[in-house]
Amino acid sequence: MTGQEGILATLGLIPLQAEDRDEQRALFIPSPRSYGMSSMASWAASAAGSLRSVLNFGRGLLSAEEDVADFNTLMDLAGYKIKDLQTTIGLIPSVGMAYAVVREMSEADQDYLDRKLAQDARTRVGPLAAMQRSIVRSILDVSETAGYEIGEVDIEFVPLPSVKLVMEPKDPPVSQETSSILRSIERLNERVLELSR
Repeated sequence: MTGQEGILATLGLIPLQAEDRDEQRALFIPSPRSYGMSSMASWAASAAGSLRSVLNFGRGLLSAEEDVADFNTLMDLAGYKIKDLQTTIGLIPSVGMAYAVVREMSEADQDYLDRKLAQDARTRVGPLAAMQRSIVRSILDVSETAGYEIGEVDIEFVPLPSVKLVMEPKDPPVSQETSSILRSIERLNERVLELSR
């Protein structure tokens, strides 16, 4: 089979020397990667760079006009501020941010935000700006719905972009503990009224 008159030679294949064969095999054997502090520092630097671009979410697309709003400005007009930035280190790392409601919008705020969104649609074009406007538009639509508000907006960038809107009732139901405290206060008020008569 081997040698100059073997099957490999008749097919035109020349067997390699043992040391050449070992070198080729070594190329296909996976070498273990080091998961030490240097790889962690490299990932952290990469995450920090990504986080900086997250904080500047859409600012690079703005024109030189001062009246042009970015995503953070639109969220601020809607009554939301950045609550926290989330990063997860693991096999599948993740990066995201959360906005929390800091104030309720009045009808004048809603009208002003509606005009700003229309103006923003004319000045900022592209899919990123359209997605940002749709998030703010969803908040505006829910705020016009009686009885509900969006308490938190979670935006995830990595591994898959997603937006989660957490809807909450404006007047949440009272817990059992709070309900029993309220009943006790009512009874106390009744007793005080009876004593004062």
